[in-house]
Amino acid sequence: MTELELISDLQRRIANLITLGIVHSVDGIFCRVAIGGDANNLTPPIKWLANRAGDEKSWSQLDVGEQVMLLCPSGDPGNAVALPGLYSAARPAPSTDPDETVSVLPDGAVFSYHHGNQHLSVTLPEGATTELITDGGLHIVGDTEIDGNVTINGTTHSTGAITTDDDMAAAGSVHADGDVSDGTRSMGADRDIYNTHTHPNGVMNTEAPSQQQ
Repeated sequence: MTELELISDLQRRIANLITLGIVHSVDGIFCRVAIGGDANNLTPPIKWLANRAGDEKSWSQLDVGEQVMLLCPSGDPGNAVALPGLYSAARPAPSTDPDETVSVLPDGAVFSYHHGNQHLSVTLPEGATTELITDGGLHIVGDTEIDGNVTINGTTHSTGAITTDDDMAAAGSVHADGDVSDGTRSMGADRDIYNTHTHPNGVMNTEAPSQQQ
């Protein structure tokens, strides 16, 4: 190789050290990138940079059409690593609010926290489900409001009063250490009436019931 060819090769390698591209295809942990967005100039299957890949690891697959930066050791795109992700006109940022951190998923799910308003929002698409497994327990501090039905597969305990604006039904027995009331009076008041009541019996009244409630 002549000196001129060596200089040309060195210039090409330097130019290729860092370049931009568009994800052309994805297969598992590998992707092919259109260098400079040219679909006729593709890298071989290469890896992309993950947040973590040791004992702590994360996974978020690149999207076809996502803009990335290519780091090419020795200026060789065949050894490149793709660094996601760069916003583009085709894939704009989900927010430009400096006080907001937001993630948007392909199905429309949105996770956002606005530290200016101190508001956390998680919005899942219709029909989506959520599962939280924490066998050591769950502790919530603050008022909680649920719009929808609730099923509890276990014993429920409350240290405060329980109120309802609708009917209450029980398939089993109901036990109360205190008094139970309806719209007229309490069961304790009914018991007092029963235990002391008498009936007319000619001139005299009968005695109070001998069998007390």
